[in-house]
Amino acid sequence: MSRFSTILAFATAIGLSMPALAVPTVFIGNDQDATPASPLTIFPNSTARQDDWLATLTNVAIQDGTLSSGNVSSGILTIPFGTINTAIVTHSSVPLQVVTAATGNGHYSTLGASNPYALAQVQSLTFAFARPISGFGMMITDWSDAGASNVITMSVKKGITTVLTSTITCGTTNCIPTSGQNGATTFLGLSDSAGFFDSITFSATAGADTIGFDQVQVATPEPSSLAVMGFGALALVGSVRRRNRAKADPNPSAHPA
Repeated sequence: MSRFSTILAFATAIGLSMPALAVPTVFIGNDQDATPASPLTIFPNSTARQDDWLATLTNVAIQDGTLSSGNVSSGILTIPFGTINTAIVTHSSVPLQVVTAATGNGHYSTLGASNPYALAQVQSLTFAFARPISGFGMMITDWSDAGASNVITMSVKKGITTVLTSTITCGTTNCIPTSGQNGATTFLGLSDSAGFFDSITFSATAGADTIGFDQVQVATPEPSSLAVMGFGALALVGSVRRRNRAKADPNPSAHPA
């Protein structure tokens, strides 16, 4: 490989990853359920944080994900976002499901009875997107009620580069319902106006903690936005070439024309 090709490959990799080094902003809202056997019908804290999240995504279109049992194959869930993007949702060992009925254990649709929602264990749960996104949001039911010792962390990546590792917290309660109650509702959102990310992985110390989730939304930048990153890489290539030429020939005016 020539020196220029090496520089181009390196600079392109750096240029494409630099915007993603911006740390996404995390939005969390949590509503406790005083009567876990009955699903909540209003979620003031979760909805307020969802609105805050949406307000940060002013220059991109928001796509709603479609949850369907027909999109589950071998325990892997595919979530289409119109024709713009797709998420592949996987668990390291436990198959995902899409259901409509409340489980009685605090899992239900936040859009009302008979609407589909996904069931998954939060340990090693990964969302991988076909195209980079700048925003991600979803409503979660029964989030981390497996006990006070359960800690959930979230790892956000752009390619192989981790741009955020965060412990999920709701104030000082770590999203754990009081007295171990089932059925709390939580909104989780990520917004990254300065960069993009393409996968999210959740891990928990209590691997058997099952959650329900729906209202999955993403903000997918236009291809032109991604192209700007490529232009940055090319500019870096030009800068490196000029610097190398100057080092190789520090006095070009001394040469005859």
